[in-house]
Amino acid sequence: MSHPDGAFRKDLYYRIRVLALRVPALRGRKADIPLIAEDFCREIGLTRTEIQELIQCLNRYDWPGNIRELKSVLQFLAINIELIRTKSGASYSIRNIVEEYMALDNTLEDPCRQVLPWIDKECLTVLHEVYLLNKSNTTAGRYSLAKREALSSLLLSESRIKTRLKKLQESGLVITGKTKQGAFVSDTGIQVLKQYADI
Repeated sequence: MSHPDGAFRKDLYYRIRVLALRVPALRGRKADIPLIAEDFCREIGLTRTEIQELIQCLNRYDWPGNIRELKSVLQFLAINIELIRTKSGASYSIRNIVEEYMALDNTLEDPCRQVLPWIDKECLTVLHEVYLLNKSNTTAGRYSLAKREALSSLLLSESRIKTRLKKLQESGLVITGKTKQGAFVSDTGIQVLKQYADI
């Protein structure tokens, strides 16, 4: 039941809130990806070799959209494989299909743009990687960022990372230190990450 104004009744909430679970983001539990993907892959008729190729591709990605995004990738894969198989003699690569989805995903509207209209998936990923390097007391410069798996999976060059860092700095989300000190996520940047990157 709810209040006449549409709000959920607090007494009911506390009655049904018996056990609260915090489930980590998918990027923090990549060992679960094969468990989630394998049954679905068998249903669409992938071979063992194709499943292994797919798992390798999926493990390289950072999954900002968590389980829902993984399911979308698998559905995209199923549709595209079916279309390719209906064409006689057509060949396909699991990796190419997954990369096509990721490239398409990079062009889509990011939910955080509702608050920060300029920000895109690349900026958010760079911000998150700077945060992780800061947390491990590692200098977050262009070179160290370019070697990060999440950024290399987005095919970000050092010069593109530099552009993204400049944008983040101008918006007050990162602070750039002196030469070779690298970048640091500001308090505002941490708030953005808490809202959009499950830190």
